[in-house]
Amino acid sequence: MPRFTDTKKLFNYLREAEAATLKETIVTVQARLTSSRLHPVNTGRMRSRWYATEGAPSQLVPLVTEGGRQNDARRLEVRPGSVYFLVNNLPYAKPVALGENLPPSWGGEPRSKKIGATVDSNWYINFRDTTIPKIQELAAQTIKRRYDL
Repeated sequence: MPRFTDTKKLFNYLREAEAATLKETIVTVQARLTSSRLHPVNTGRMRSRWYATEGAPSQLVPLVTEGGRQNDARRLEVRPGSVYFLVNNLPYAKPVALGENLPPSWGGEPRSKKIGATVDSNWYINFRDTTIPKIQELAAQTIKRRYDL
C-alpha cells in the first residue's frame, strides 16, 4: 500500500477503494443476472431488464431491444454510503423469481417449475443467498490487489 503521511489523503484513498469494490460488485451481479442461464427464458426479455439504481428502487422498466443486455451499472457513479438496487420491474419478474403474486393464467405454479429440470425453481433465492456473497468476496479481493491494500 502506498505510504501516507496525510490522514486526509489516506481517507480519500480508502474511500476510493470502497467505491471501487461496490461498483465491481454491482456491475458483476448485473452482468451475471443478464447473461446467465439462471432463470427460465422464453424471449429473454426478463433477463435483459435488470436495472441498477441509486438511492431507491426505480419503478421504470428500461427499454432494451429484445436480446439486448442492460449495462447501466457500468455508468453509475458509485459513492460509499449510498444504497444501490438491481431491480426488474417487468410485471412477471416477481412471480418468476420468487413464486409470489402468480397470475391466474399460470395455474398456481411458478413458471420456473414448468420450464423443466434445467432451471431450479429457487434460482433467484439461491443466486441472492449464495452467489452474490461470492461475487462480493471476489470484488473485495480484486480491489485489494488493485489498491495494494
